[in-house]
This record gives sequence, structure tokens and C-alpha cells, in this order.
Amino acid sequence: IIIVTYKNVDLTQLCLEKLLKNTTYPNYEIIVVDNDSRDGTANYLQYMEERYENIKVIINSNNRGFAAANNQGLTIATGEYLVLLNNDTVTPRGWLAPLLTHLKEKEIGLVGPVTNFVGNEAKINVPYSTLDEMEHFATQHMRQYEGKIFDIKVLAMFCVAMRRDVYEMTGPLD
Repeated sequence: IIIVTYKNVDLTQLCLEKLLKNTTYPNYEIIVVDNDSRDGTANYLQYMEERYENIKVIINSNNRGFAAANNQGLTIATGEYLVLLNNDTVTPRGWLAPLLTHLKEKEIGLVGPVTNFVGNEAKINVPYSTLDEMEHFATQHMRQYEGKIFDIKVLAMFCVAMRRDVYEMTGPLD
């Protein structure tokens, strides 16, 4: 799971907290690439790297941008599956396994979840207003739509997953 950060330490803390709590998939790594944040993000990330052996951190001395920073994370990632996740994304319990299930189909190269905030057909209406309500809603929604997929012309990259062979075939982000 590769996360790029630039400032917004509070969002990054929430993102990592929920990832660590709600990722039930075995043997995952989190790689956080910081683009020269000067708001305490780098210190927080170094603390998290010392505390959790599945977290790796890259601290850039300048802002390399979204694509280049993701490519840094992708370069050191060791998994069969690769996930790009924005640091303002909150993951609900059990979020990862359903995404990766679809990648077992060789004709599927890239998958992403639905969300309450995006500018295309991946956006769904939601009734919640708190994080606790979001997690409850997400659990019900995942059960109701288990195994369901739909084609999408543009997959917003707030959260996408791909197999390593797809990444190796297409190469890094431009």
C-alpha cells in the first residue's frame, strides 16, 4: 500500500490509524512517501516506521509530485498486489480483500472502490455523517454488493489496486 503525503499530518494520522486497524488482509506493507512536508508529517512518519515493522517511509527533500512519489514507493514495494492510496482516504474494516479478489481475473488490470466523494460513476450517495457510521455503512454495503463490479472509463486514483505483472507491463506513472 503506497501513500504519498504532502502536509496534512492530521489526515495522514487518520489514514494510517484506520489502515492499521481495518486491514485484515495478511502480509501487507505500507510505504509512505513524503514530499517535503514541514508540518510534522515527516516526524510522525518516522515514529510510525520505528513502531511498526510493516511500515516503510521515504522522506523527500523536495516535493517530487504525485506520480514521482508513487513511483518511489512502487520501486521498493515487495507485494504481488500494489495499492495506491491517498492520505485523505479512510479505509473501512476488511476493505482490501474485496478489491484484490477481482484482480484474480487476468482481464482486469486495475480496480478501485466506490466512494462518497469523487467526480464520476464511482460516487455513491451515503447516509452517514460520522466515521463510526461510515464504517457501519461500509460493512453493510460490502456485504450487499459482494463480488459486483462495473466498468469505468476513468478510475480515480484515490485508491487503486493492481497486480505486480500489470505494473511491470505498463511501467511507472507519468
